[in-house]
Amino acid sequence: MRQMHIVSLLRATAWRDLAGVAVGALLLASIAKKLAPEAFKPLLHHAGLALPLLLLMAKDIAHAPQAWQRLRSTHAARAPWYAHLTALLPPELPGLFKLDRLLWFGCLRRLQGQPLPVELPDGVALTYLERGAYNTARAVVFVALLLELPTHALLLHLFIKDPDALLVIHVLGALAVLYTLAWVLGDRWHIGEGRHVITAKALHLRVGVRVEGTLPLAAIARVEPVDLLLPTWRHRHGVARSDTLVLTPFDKPNCVLVLHQEAQVDILLHQVTMRLPQYVFLYVDRPALLTAHVDRMRPTVSMPC
Repeated sequence: MRQMHIVSLLRATAWRDLAGVAVGALLLASIAKKLAPEAFKPLLHHAGLALPLLLLMAKDIAHAPQAWQRLRSTHAARAPWYAHLTALLPPELPGLFKLDRLLWFGCLRRLQGQPLPVELPDGVALTYLERGAYNTARAVVFVALLLELPTHALLLHLFIKDPDALLVIHVLGALAVLYTLAWVLGDRWHIGEGRHVITAKALHLRVGVRVEGTLPLAAIARVEPVDLLLPTWRHRHGVARSDTLVLTPFDKPNCVLVLHQEAQVDILLHQVTMRLPQYVFLYVDRPALLTAHVDRMRPTVSMPC
């Protein structure tokens, strides 16, 4: 039972969250190595390198049945050879490559001044940029990036004396700044006017290329306001983290869509198809507008049998 609990926990943990844990473990091992006696430093060095890899490998093994199923489906569809290799990878990895390509494409289009094609249907716009913190956060990122390189240039000379090592770190730092800048610009281009759209039968969700999907109004049981931090909200309502999903550009959610338990709705999240959990958290500038339209339109639709 305990092994099954560990497997379930690994499957429920997102790859990006586990990667953060792995990086944290690597940093803790590095700190422990600095503070440990000389006799223990080789052991901590190898443990610090092995622990992140073991965490990622355990996550991959936990998803082996799904990978085998994807491989069988790919083989049955007579897909090309590279699709078989892709089927064995975690879906988040090809999704990340596609997201990266789309963000660089968006960065190029923004620098060229090209407008974003309108892809959402006509309906009531639920904006999330007018009162949100996304634009402020973007400005903070730009300022931080501008300060990053001169800070590196000034401080690294105090700790690293090897000129070759300094050059490598400066180049890596410049590439990291360039990459982050491209992602921020590309994300802003794809977000466009910054809005979801609600029609007579569905809520069309869109946060650039990070979130894309259509949620039928029949799948929504109710809309509730959220004025607490998510951990506090989950604890107060007795909801597991795996049953929640946050779909905001940057802001803290201010409303939650509570779906019917039998609802089965798939969306694209970071270019990976996933099933929506029962509680979907959003930030919109006017949550009362969302609640009013869902309450008014929901009686005209019903869950399919």
